[in-house]
Amino acid sequence: FFSDEPIDIAVTYQCLCPVPDLWIAVQIVDEDNQPLLISNNVDEKKEFEFYKREAGIYRSLCRIEGDLLGEKQFYISVQLSSATTERLRLNKILKFAVQFKGYNNIHDDLTKSVYFRPHCKWETRLIQK
Repeated sequence: FFSDEPIDIAVTYQCLCPVPDLWIAVQIVDEDNQPLLISNNVDEKKEFEFYKREAGIYRSLCRIEGDLLGEKQFYISVQLSSATTERLRLNKILKFAVQFKGYNNIHDDLTKSVYFRPHCKWETRLIQK
């Protein structure tokens, strides 16, 4: 992936019977499986429409916007859990690399030493002459 591209992570799963309160977590982890970033489906309010999943096949999509990650290798871990049934954790199921594209055609060596390189807003003002 290039650093300015969004990353879509799709999780497809089947519920064999009704499942209340199913949480899906997507993590970006490092080589040692240490979490760097996590997002849960319940972070999105519209996901409460699927608070209770009837039997069927579902696909949940998590989008990680571009201009966030530095030039590193990352892994995806996924967890599905329900308080009333069980928890399924899939560690490091996908490996991917990010190539940092730079901002304003400027590249620096520090980019390769950090996991995150977001495009932050900056403003400089003259406060005294």
